[in-house]
Amino acid sequence: MFFDSRRSPVLAMNGMVATSQPLAAQAGLQILINGGNAVDAAVAAAAVLNVVEPESTGVGGDMFALVWKDNEKKVHALNGGAPSVSIPGTVHGWETILEAHGTMPLAEVLKPAIRYAEEGFPVSDYIAYQWSGQGPRLSALPSGQEMLLNGRPPRQGEVMKLPTLGKTLSAVAEGGSKAFYHGEIAEKIASFVQEQGGWITTEDLESTTSDWDEAISTDYRGITCWECPPNGQGIAALEAMNIVEGFDIRGMGPQTVNTYHHLIEAMRLSFADAYRYVADPRMADVPITELTDKAYAARRRESIDPERAMAHAAHGDITGFGNSAGPGGDTVYVSVVDGQGNACSFINSVYINFGSGLVVPGTGIVLQNRAALFSLEPDHPNALEGGKRPYHTIISGHGHQGQ
Repeated sequence: MFFDSRRSPVLAMNGMVATSQPLAAQAGLQILINGGNAVDAAVAAAAVLNVVEPESTGVGGDMFALVWKDNEKKVHALNGGAPSVSIPGTVHGWETILEAHGTMPLAEVLKPAIRYAEEGFPVSDYIAYQWSGQGPRLSALPSGQEMLLNGRPPRQGEVMKLPTLGKTLSAVAEGGSKAFYHGEIAEKIASFVQEQGGWITTEDLESTTSDWDEAISTDYRGITCWECPPNGQGIAALEAMNIVEGFDIRGMGPQTVNTYHHLIEAMRLSFADAYRYVADPRMADVPITELTDKAYAARRRESIDPERAMAHAAHGDITGFGNSAGPGGDTVYVSVVDGQGNACSFINSVYINFGSGLVVPGTGIVLQNRAALFSLEPDHPNALEGGKRPYHTIISGHGHQGQ
């Protein structure tokens, strides 16, 4: 398939960085030029996005990543979404992925973000648009002014500085994740959340961990596609690929009604399964093998009528398959490859625009609202529970042909 575009493909010999904001992409590219690898560049770009696109991402959020190590021919999956309710996992994830697969220290890759936070950056058009509707939420508490310019959202072209966020990033650069999850910053986060009626404690923050998981995958017409495993919803993308593999999508033509109909119906079925079965596998039995089973996909495929949309996409019955017994907002994504063939698929988010709308006073930390994705049905595998990761919408994907 191909898609009509007015843009020419970007070609490069020794690496490439793709993300939603030019300043962040430039920061990642400079890391590659300075000798860093794909992981170093991804973290640098994500940190800059925390500054220049703070409504979508930041140290108060979570991150997931897939790392392709070319010398190993293997994909590594990192879950940087913290296990306690609404505990931000980003900073621990940054440090973890750099220590395992990067070549530069956290202090080095945070330099561009700190510079933009302290010296300012011009606000681009779409980010200004996203920021524009958030004035009332951010103004509800005094600390929200740290994300406003003279009491209002910045407009396109205005230079925005985030000095309190710069101070936080500088502390992390100097002291690593311990500076975020222990001591003064942790105490500020916990006390502020408790003042607002929440339950986060300094002990919750101190116990934050990031986990290396086995990436899950499926083969689609000769291409191996990887996702991070649950508690993320990437498994829905794999199931959908298994479903549409049984259709002649190429023969339907690019951007045709028939093509979109089959792709959309496949995703509807897959999301129905994700909403029913995906949860924290450390605390619930998540049927990963069944949901990625080709025979199960074939059964689900039978539900798609080529002539009309389903009135209701219900979840499937996984019995007998496999071998095992919200609100408006955007998320930032960074994709990096380096000259050694390594790749990093990196996603970092606070969920809806400015997350919970809570800004920890004196820190510039916008707290996510991921606890909104727990189920309130007590018997659901994703039921709200302390120490448990919620269903997660952000996914990082990776595909490789001829592994």
